[in-house]
Amino acid sequence: MITEKKYNFNSLAGFSNELLKAHYDIYVNYINDLNKLWKVSYTPGFRSDDTNHSLMRSLKSKEIYTLNGIKLHELYFENMTGKNTKPYGPILKEIGKQFSSYNNFISYLTEVAISMKGWVILSIDSLDGRFHLFGNDFHDTSAILASHPLMVLDVQEHSYFKDFINDKGKYVETFINNLDWKILNDRFKAYIFQNKLRTLSRSDGDFGVCPFMSMQDTFY
Repeated sequence: MITEKKYNFNSLAGFSNELLKAHYDIYVNYINDLNKLWKVSYTPGFRSDDTNHSLMRSLKSKEIYTLNGIKLHELYFENMTGKNTKPYGPILKEIGKQFSSYNNFISYLTEVAISMKGWVILSIDSLDGRFHLFGNDFHDTSAILASHPLMVLDVQEHSYFKDFINDKGKYVETFINNLDWKILNDRFKAYIFQNKLRTLSRSDGDFGVCPFMSMQDTFY
């Protein structure tokens, strides 16, 4: 049995209480749905010759959709607090290096957000160890495996319509103004620490090398 996390929205600026409550309630519904799904016994009995419409397919599709919905909403609510909103720290420095400038990053982020129907995720991918802005339309599609999320933005209609109607750009601007850069730096720090442990655990030392390893002293 999992329980919903609690978030304090009092410091957020530009969002109505009605929108935030409705959005949080959607997250809670995902929690309730997943608890029901995980009560289903791991025993055979779901087989069907119609693989496209089988009970097992329905069960597993809903499971990944719901689980991703929970994790993405938690990352979203966690990094949008209305506190520590001035960009700073190693993550800002790295954004400037990889996206040419902070302003270019914000412009690119906004374009990705307006073009997608689901989520925008600033992530470090395990293949190249670099920052990427990924976009997807649904919880269970376009998910990036083995990638470390640093910032998550919900661009589903329920995240903005009550307050912003069709002005998605204004919503993205409001989200950016409420971003907690301490959270973003903490996530970056966690990535560097995890990669350091992976590297030390390998005797040959050539697996999971973190391109930001030289920045570790910045955090401590």
